[in-house]
Amino acid sequence: MKKILIIMIVLAMFTLLIAETKVDELVEKSYEYETAGNYQQALTNMFAVTHLAPSDAYYNLRTGWLYYSLYNYFDALKYYVISYNLDKNFEALEGIVLCNYMLGNWEETISYGELVLQKNPKDFLTLSKLGYSYFVEQNWTKAAEYYGRACDIYSYNITCLSYYLSALVENKQTREAKIVYQKLKKLNPNNLVVAKYANKLN
Repeated sequence: MKKILIIMIVLAMFTLLIAETKVDELVEKSYEYETAGNYQQALTNMFAVTHLAPSDAYYNLRTGWLYYSLYNYFDALKYYVISYNLDKNFEALEGIVLCNYMLGNWEETISYGELVLQKNPKDFLTLSKLGYSYFVEQNWTKAAEYYGRACDIYSYNITCLSYYLSALVENKQTREAKIVYQKLKKLNPNNLVVAKYANKLN
């Protein structure tokens, strides 16, 4: 009986070693395919990897990234969530925000975006995506707040300034809006938002 148990343990260890070798090879090839621009084949390799190691946070993260690179935000979100639930890694959290944003899930973008900002309060992309999410929901106070914080980081970002100006006007923050209007007008005189508010803010 003891001899049989030892044999079973040895076989299990051998099987595990083979599986680990297989995973390493698949991951290495996945990177090679990605470098060559073949994202679909890179993703196919990662399917096999996540099948062999379903509880590995990084492999699920990488699968999410490859889906995102193929503009499949729905499936990318699924793998980012799996990865985040496994070890709460920041990369997956950022991926969850990006996917929800691309899918138009504004409440989820805001909810997960706040978690990102707890770790990195000056994350420009997250600030701007929260600003836009609130903008779409017509929460002008919050939209102005987050776009203002984003513009504090990248003060010459035309898109950010344009949405910031619009949110300030909609929120009836006229004094602040005039300051942003003059700046945007200087940077981008033919900007459509500048033209829209010319009569009101000149």
